[in-house]
Amino acid sequence: MSVAAFLSRLRDRGIELRAEGDKLLVNAPKGAITDDLGDEIRRRKPELLAFLRLGAEAGTARASIAIAKATLTPAAGGAFEAPLSFGQGRLFYLDQLDPGLAVYNVPVAFFVDHALDVTALRSSLADVVARHAVLRTTLRLGPRGPVQHIAPPFVVEIPVVDLSEMARDEMDARCQAVLSEHARAPFDLARGPLIRAVLVRLETTRSVLLVTTHHVVTDGWSQDVFERELAACYEARLRGEEPRLPALELQYADYAVWQTDGRDPEQAKKLDHWLNNLAAPLPVLELPTTEQRGPRAPTEGATARIDVEADVVDRLAALGRRDGATLFMVLVAAYATLLHRVAGQDEVVIGTPIANRNHGQTMELIGYFANTLALRIDLSGAPTFRELVRRVRETCLGAYANQDVPFEQLVDKLGVPRDLSRSPVYQTIFAFEDVLSASPAKPEARAFVVSRRETVHAKVARNDLSAWVSRTDTGLRITFEYPTALFDDAFIERLLASLRVLLGALADGAESPLAELPLLTEEERHRIVTAWNGTDATLPDVSGAHQLYERQADKTPDAIALQFRDQRLTFRELDARANRLARHLANLGAKQGTLVGVFLERSLEMVVTLYAILKAGAAYVPLDPEYPVDRLLLMVSDSELGIVVTSDALAPRVPIPSGGTPPTVVSVDGAAATIGACSAERLLGSLPKGQSTVATDEAAYVIYTSGSTGVPKGVVVPHRALVSFLMSMAKKPGIAPSDTLVAVTTLSFDIAGLELFLPHVVGAKVVVASADVAQNGRKLRDLLESSGATIMQATPATWRALIAAGWRGAKPFKVLCGGEAFPADLLAPLFERASAIWNMYGPTETTIWSTCAPLDASDPRISIGGPIDNTSVYVLDPLGQPTPLGVPGELCIGGLGVSLGYKNRQTLTDARFVPDPFRAASALGPGKMYKTGDVVTQRADGTLLYQRRVDHQVKVRGYRIELGEIESVLAEHEAVDRSVVIVREDRPGDARLVAYLVLKRDQLLTASEVRKHLRKKLPEYMIPQHVVELPALPLTPAGKIARQALPPPDGVAKREDARAPSSPSELSLARIWREVLATESVAATDNFFELGGHSLLSMVVIARVETELGHRLNPRDLLLLTLEQLAKGFGVADGVTDAGSAASSEPKVAPRPPTTPKAEAPRGGLLSQLKGKIFR
Repeated sequence: MSVAAFLSRLRDRGIELRAEGDKLLVNAPKGAITDDLGDEIRRRKPELLAFLRLGAEAGTARASIAIAKATLTPAAGGAFEAPLSFGQGRLFYLDQLDPGLAVYNVPVAFFVDHALDVTALRSSLADVVARHAVLRTTLRLGPRGPVQHIAPPFVVEIPVVDLSEMARDEMDARCQAVLSEHARAPFDLARGPLIRAVLVRLETTRSVLLVTTHHVVTDGWSQDVFERELAACYEARLRGEEPRLPALELQYADYAVWQTDGRDPEQAKKLDHWLNNLAAPLPVLELPTTEQRGPRAPTEGATARIDVEADVVDRLAALGRRDGATLFMVLVAAYATLLHRVAGQDEVVIGTPIANRNHGQTMELIGYFANTLALRIDLSGAPTFRELVRRVRETCLGAYANQDVPFEQLVDKLGVPRDLSRSPVYQTIFAFEDVLSASPAKPEARAFVVSRRETVHAKVARNDLSAWVSRTDTGLRITFEYPTALFDDAFIERLLASLRVLLGALADGAESPLAELPLLTEEERHRIVTAWNGTDATLPDVSGAHQLYERQADKTPDAIALQFRDQRLTFRELDARANRLARHLANLGAKQGTLVGVFLERSLEMVVTLYAILKAGAAYVPLDPEYPVDRLLLMVSDSELGIVVTSDALAPRVPIPSGGTPPTVVSVDGAAATIGACSAERLLGSLPKGQSTVATDEAAYVIYTSGSTGVPKGVVVPHRALVSFLMSMAKKPGIAPSDTLVAVTTLSFDIAGLELFLPHVVGAKVVVASADVAQNGRKLRDLLESSGATIMQATPATWRALIAAGWRGAKPFKVLCGGEAFPADLLAPLFERASAIWNMYGPTETTIWSTCAPLDASDPRISIGGPIDNTSVYVLDPLGQPTPLGVPGELCIGGLGVSLGYKNRQTLTDARFVPDPFRAASALGPGKMYKTGDVVTQRADGTLLYQRRVDHQVKVRGYRIELGEIESVLAEHEAVDRSVVIVREDRPGDARLVAYLVLKRDQLLTASEVRKHLRKKLPEYMIPQHVVELPALPLTPAGKIARQALPPPDGVAKREDARAPSSPSELSLARIWREVLATESVAATDNFFELGGHSLLSMVVIARVETELGHRLNPRDLLLLTLEQLAKGFGVADGVTDAGSAASSEPKVAPRPPTTPKAEAPRGGLLSQLKGKIFR
């Protein structure tokens, strides 16, 4: 409850307060101040003192701006007209954008536990309607703009729904259904009436009266007035008397005239406060949604609630009193902390409603007086909670001192970008009512006694999240209202649970930094951190991955292990050849710690060489012959290779850096005779019993990955990590001795390790695809079919190429897909061709894959699964705290798979490989975790959903954008084969979204059609400014999209002059715009809102266009389109086109760069008439 409302309650009891210095003086009748009320006055003393001082300073000004009785304009039938208040104007505009919604219905149920006389009740309701003209008001568009139309008094019917004969359970359910049905029924603002009632009779002495009004004629304070006056009128009518209520000095229309005339001399100063406080860029609340945000704000809503114990509330109130803050301020600070932690934002704007009854003349009026204060809260700098409370207190006091500025006027003055997918300025509401001190004293004897009054939830949502908080003698009741199109019930319930944990922690102490405050219960934390990471698995007694192969070779020596083209090797043959080469490498100095380069084409010898290097105790370093020479030289130099294994054909191209000791170059065919002369016995046989050529913590391989500075960095992977990985993969996704795996991945991409080693762990066959086959969809299709393949691992790009080449698939066939985020549109075509699809995830730094998940064709959310054996996954916030389920965080990976770090890059290693705070070093892990830089969320079952790279979430015009979300919607278009979206800044400060598309064969698609498709599901700020069609997307050697190689869109740097209006329709419309906006310059390519228009002025334009030009504009078209596009629509509507107008053909100039996001027009508006010819 606001300070003004609290003071009004005190006045109802005859209690007066006065500020003298730091003292709060109280004058009250005997018995008026109860113990609870006295406690509340003491709790709110700092706020009351501040408010009373401000009131004293403004007293003279307020006295001079009393609201006067206005002269209203007579209308037909004894009615009157008046301008809309600012609040009414905004609601009228929103209703014009989306007519027929119940979002702004105010349904209030009055529970009465005594018999009711329906005739007296109907008369009483008519008395209240006759007394308050606002309840007889409708809103319509007049010749010069919107007006409120006040009708003569009328009777509101009260239909009776009798449920008294029903069983109790059935009765309660039916009662809720009736209340919900009536609460959700929309109002017609132009036809009215904007109040209706229904009486549900439960028993002879028990009823529920539901009175539903539209928000344009009521607010929360009005409900108290309504109940009080309805009871007084009912009591009089029961006695057969006319009600005798004190005459009203004013009506709501008088207030509307006063407000819109701007007679407050302090208003400019107050407005400046808000304009400074809410200066751009305003933060946009980005709560993690469980569903994709659409182009328009969702309205279907639900609620969830929790209760907080009185003891916690009392301690929170005491915490605030130490710093002169009210309980409301403490709760706002706690709510801001929750948003800060969940959304990951250092600044939030929270709307909070106030009664706005600062003039005594408005106290007894019904009407929409309520205002909303936008509290911009700074959470930066790692403050303690106590410091945050101080910040919030200062923000609140400043807001109270300037609360008279209508929020709707503020929105227009701020020039907030129009985004119909969200509320402007704030996207969350926090409302607080202190029921302990909210109820005024009531007479003991009443004929109409309300035992309980509550707002019936109409299953709507007005914001992304609204928090309704009430304090009672049992503690706090906190209700969250949310749009079901954005959040699922489970997420909101967890959010409420996190708030309860947070409040409990704050009650125990407020000196901790915000980031250290808990959001999880101990049970939740244990489940997330420990239980779901219970992946410990015993490993076989081997030192290296090659020994897993050797064990299998001893079991199935004559089974085919390896095939390349028409060449085949059994396990015995492969083992012997690898042993000979291993001995040759050992003779050349290969041993533990030696790095050996592999500079070979894909072949049998490539696989033989890998096993030989491992058997010799060394580690291999892939050197792809297709890589640029400069990159290869950097890799050879950085890794300090001792040996490079190659072939005669490639030997002349072996990269040898200048300076230093060059590596020894071994050609497997040039040294064939020497190698062949070596023993085929395993090296281990020549060592003392029990010894090994390798140690588990020594390197098995070094893979070079791209570095952010352009210099590749070498990831050093130990044997223990590779062994653990292979044993886990053998179980899940699983592979059998009867399987045939086709290996397609370049050796320089670490996932090749699965393809070349995993089948040999269980006795399966590897078919190595040559480079030309692996990169050609048709040839790869033929190889899969001829080889009898049952399993293959590849990136999405390769699977797409296969499908495009006509691959029919096989059953059984297991698809392993990884390397990039799994595209949703790839799921169905793969399921048509395969029996199982696994999504694989993992960075090179944690050994190939760290999580995996079998995909389900019916689940649209593609999971990357949970941790593999001997692996821990943590979803952490920026300060290393586990995030609640559903809240994004950086994925950090611990366990045996964690590599040794980056070769020769200790600083970078220390930054990315950090101590695991949840698990110490042991035989099952090095006690380190790797910070992946990938953002994920964790679902209720512990599985992970990949969101983005940290650096793939971008900001454009202040909006945080997930590029993958745009790509996902693009992929749904039937003509689109592949797509990628990036942000380009080809001109400094001009960041723009660019979509690159590869279309399916024989498909055509214009940029306008692309945007039209996107607008069906995405808000306007996510629509790319440029659409570029490419024959193919550039790929890296690993098959990933090479974003840096995408070309700039044509004409990005061009900027042509705007065209002047030329056709008759354009000239007429431009004249109206100039007059309404008071501007001289209006171009045909201008948008009304970009020129400074706002919602109220748009209504004036619509009214004048209809009156003067005979056309009815759709408000959404005016929001979205340019003048030339609107004018063209006039021609479409008339069946003609302006002769000679540039609007009669495609615009030939670039539109003015957008500064305001626009939103999708409704079906049937101008956009659908103009089809795909609007945008360039």
